[in-house]
Amino acid sequence: METFDTGIIEKIVDKNNVLVRVLTKGECSSCASKEGCGISLIADKNNLIEAKYNEEIKIGDKVNIIINSRNRIISSLLLFVFPIISLIIFYLIGNYLFKNEILSILSSLTGLVLAFFILYFLTKYNKKFQDFKPSVTKIKN
Repeated sequence: METFDTGIIEKIVDKNNVLVRVLTKGECSSCASKEGCGISLIADKNNLIEAKYNEEIKIGDKVNIIINSRNRIISSLLLFVFPIISLIIFYLIGNYLFKNEILSILSSLTGLVLAFFILYFLTKYNKKFQDFKPSVTKIKN
């Protein structure tokens, strides 16, 4: 199952990517969880996201923003589980090497920071992670 939201094309970045302004729904404006819900999780503070497209689109077009559920689950696991596993592994390594609680904790925090750096560079520079971008389809009038 795929997740849908709507937006308006703000800018055509290149031949495969566009910048889309996510349209918030009226009922979302009064919700306390609106910042951590749906597409807003990946949108920047101006409600803009970069998405893939493969059909004729121009600036100002209203589009559906589609996120594949499989990609959402995998990216959630990478973002939330990988750092925790890294934290635990680095704690255990630090505890084994140093036999000191403070150094073990510092080692685990190093593992956590390292995990986020790895995720950042993987998503920024690895072409396989481009498949995790949302895609857009033009809404037919």
